[in-house]
Amino acid sequence: MVRFLKSLVIVFAVALAYGLVHLLNDLLFAHLRFSAGVDWIFLPSGLRLLAVLLLSLQGALGVALASALIATVSVFPDDPITSVGAGVLSGLSPLLARGVATRALSVRDDLAGLAAPDLLKLTLVFGLISASLHQLWYVARGHSDSLLQGIVAMMVGDLVGAVLVLYMARFALGLLARIAAR
Repeated sequence: MVRFLKSLVIVFAVALAYGLVHLLNDLLFAHLRFSAGVDWIFLPSGLRLLAVLLLSLQGALGVALASALIATVSVFPDDPITSVGAGVLSGLSPLLARGVATRALSVRDDLAGLAAPDLLKLTLVFGLISASLHQLWYVARGHSDSLLQGIVAMMVGDLVGAVLVLYMARFALGLLARIAAR
């Protein structure tokens, strides 16, 4: 029971963090929106990937929960099916990218020794998977009429956001390690 409660706390903490980063992204970059659900700079994508890299399924569930809620409230308020689907894809796409990276890109399953080039490869895989799945869903649901343009715009936003967040996290961890070594 304690393990379940701990997992539940982690899922809700990720969901809260994701919601806050999404809010920050809207405050900073709403004017750079391509279309509903697609931003040219999307910081939450970095948190998606980071949460799943560090917390695996718990991170994916937190991201999916927050994404579905955000989409229901602000992106597709009249279409809960699209909102829930977008939430599921938001949690699923970094899990798929993690799986591809560990199998096809020789990234260790425990992610130990993940170097900067590996992180960049992983981010590219994630950006392609996330943008493609989301845009296929949006086209299928009638919220986009240009699959290729949507994929390109969303991939750019996901990549920029993910690179910014992941490299800030990497920098912060390095800084903390240097401080702790003193």
